[in-house]
Amino acid sequence: TISRAIRGEGRISEANRKRIVEAAKSLGYKLPNSARSFPDSFPTYIALITNFRTGEFYSSFYHGFQEAALSTDISLSMFSVAEGKISVKKVINDCKAMGYKGAILFIPNLKRSDYLEIL
Repeated sequence: TISRAIRGEGRISEANRKRIVEAAKSLGYKLPNSARSFPDSFPTYIALITNFRTGEFYSSFYHGFQEAALSTDISLSMFSVAEGKISVKKVINDCKAMGYKGAILFIPNLKRSDYLEIL
């Protein structure tokens, strides 16, 4: 439906979603802000999105990000995604809906073109 396209949900191509959003804007529709708003006193929530593997590297990898986040007012959460771009897009959309302000993507098996398509 149109409302799902505007909210970034459902199975619709990004090109069609953009066309629908642009048409809604041109018709004067108020578009929803999909992210929750939090008081200024809340920390900034950042998602670390990866396809987690066991081993010392990922433990050190997360620990490094967590230490950096603790030295600021950032709350870091890690999300592990299955192989594939669709899963990554869903996690990003879910994080936006939950009020996350940003994301760090570290998915080594994806190519640069995959990252550009996801974003």
